Amino acid sequence: MKENKLNLRKLYEQYETNNDKFLSMYQQETLEGLSFDEIKDKVSEIFTEADKYAETNNLKYKYSQLAKKPLWNDLVIESSPFIYQGFEARVMIDMDKNLDELSPVVAIQNNNVGALEADQFIEINEQFLSGLKTYQSEIFEKALQEVNERVITQFKQVWIVEQQRLDRWIKTCKITLKD
Repeated sequence: MKENKLNLRKLYEQYETNNDKFLSMYQQETLEGLSFDEIKDKVSEIFTEADKYAETNNLKYKYSQLAKKPLWNDLVIESSPFIYQGFEARVMIDMDKNLDELSPVVAIQNNNVGALEADQFIEINEQFLSGLKTYQSEIFEKALQEVNERVITQFKQVWIVEQQRLDRWIKTCKITLKD
């Protein structure tokens, strides 16, 4: 016998709540066609709206309290190598941070030079970019693009699971459907 499951994402227009913005945002968002920064902003906005939703509807727990650790913290994004000022370097991203703090960095891999620590992280900013030679810049841009594409692919997969976690959280919130 098949179990009937209520798919809240398909019924969002029938909810009777005090904050429909959150419900429609999380249910309709696919993250398609968005850049990495746009994905971060969108997911962050949805989590903020989830917490507002909890406050507005007098829920016992906010989603962030129940979810505790974001799913992306367990992701490992493969880095992309390039040469920086004669040293092996790689563009990487540390997924074990808050959503707002996620950003690609350059790690230099060299234990032979006293001034450089192993895996010294360099923020990718205007100063860093202006210090690159033309050929370095081209290789770096390709490495950065590869890392961004990997993150976007992973985030889309994680978002599907995150939506399911949001569904379970909402189901515990005593949602009532409109007549």
